[in-house]
Amino acid sequence: MELPSKTRIRKSGELIRSARFDPDTPHDITQLGEALDVVKLFRRAHQEPMAKVRNGLTSMVNTLGFEPVITQRLKRSERIIRKLHRSVGSSHGRTTLDRLEDIGGVRVILPDQAAVQLLADRINRRWNVHRDRDYVKEPQPTGYWARHIVVIRDARFVEIQLRTPWEQSWADAVEAADNRLALTLKDGIGPESMITYFALAANQLRARELGHTVDRATLEAFREAREQVVAEGYYRK
Repeated sequence: MELPSKTRIRKSGELIRSARFDPDTPHDITQLGEALDVVKLFRRAHQEPMAKVRNGLTSMVNTLGFEPVITQRLKRSERIIRKLHRSVGSSHGRTTLDRLEDIGGVRVILPDQAAVQLLADRINRRWNVHRDRDYVKEPQPTGYWARHIVVIRDARFVEIQLRTPWEQSWADAVEAADNRLALTLKDGIGPESMITYFALAANQLRARELGHTVDRATLEAFREAREQVVAEGYYRK
């Protein structure tokens, strides 16, 4: 698949972002249509590299003797544009469409952290790894914890998420709340009470998964957070 230049991909992403989130800025309809076509083309260009990564991971885990759950997905266009917008004014710098690392993603759910480490080691030895983020050691502010490894396949970034059942159960609960309440808690956006509630829930689950003791202060804070989200009507007793 022949793609436009990186410059055009970058400008197309910014044009669509601006049209979506800066409605007061005038835009040419023809240019918007062309830019949207470029965004869709760039998104589709990740399909085959993503499938190759999934096939390779399937082979790796079979060799290691695991029975994981492996899924793949292309990030939806709306979420791509939303992510571009979130980077505006970010302390980490602005992200452009051509530099997004998670348009194509493969998720592997493994039995425990030991299995995650074995697979991560094999990926790092055998593939072209662009970035390796260990959110188990340093969880995100939302509480999210997992291992993310970005590899380069056919000149495209593909993000590999390595999760355990503990991590997946928490992520499923966040996604269920997002879907039910039309929120974006997975991005750290939403009512402060819900963000706090899920962050404290993650702290407890992570501690238990790693064999750590959950201190009394954290348990009490979680109890109060749960009472708050119930009082605000997000959950029932």
